[in-house]
Amino acid sequence: MSDIYLRAFVRIVSRMLPSNRRRLIRVVANPLFPAKFWIRNLIKLYNTTNMLNRPRRWRLVLLRRHLTERAIAFETVHVNVGSKGSTDKGGSYCIRCGRCCEFASGLPDFPPNSRVPQRWRQMFSQGIGKGHTFCPFLWQDKASGCAICGIYNERPIACRRFEKEECFYLRELPDDPVPLRLLRFL
Repeated sequence: MSDIYLRAFVRIVSRMLPSNRRRLIRVVANPLFPAKFWIRNLIKLYNTTNMLNRPRRWRLVLLRRHLTERAIAFETVHVNVGSKGSTDKGGSYCIRCGRCCEFASGLPDFPPNSRVPQRWRQMFSQGIGKGHTFCPFLWQDKASGCAICGIYNERPIACRRFEKEECFYLRELPDDPVPLRLLRFL
């Protein structure tokens, strides 16, 4: 994580209750926590809302809630799945960039023999909260920075049908610019 984002994380977490703080630090320190994708989500959230026109306290509450929701979703799945997130590629064209997982929710159309609990299906279909733009099962291999699917062997049918053309199209889209005002805010 870059220094700017690390400082922002420390500032957000330092204003939490001690018990919640310890839990959140433990979850975010996990080598599979999708920190890079959470940061990309913050940039996207900043670019689509009027965050800087809101009071500072409101922004900190929003960021704290956003990080807590992502951490709870990650912990819920990770506790049950363990460190078994898959590094399998969808095809030879996949570079594990995570762009295919960049949506808030999807159709909970899992294979008939899937062992995905009903709560996870609901999390997939409804998202994990307002402002989240990535799949709740998206993890990150911090060593390589690549995306990992926490439920790859049980993934929904839409994810299984994601093809080469869609992958190349999403890869060509430019990243959201990091606004300088956001960097000052963090």
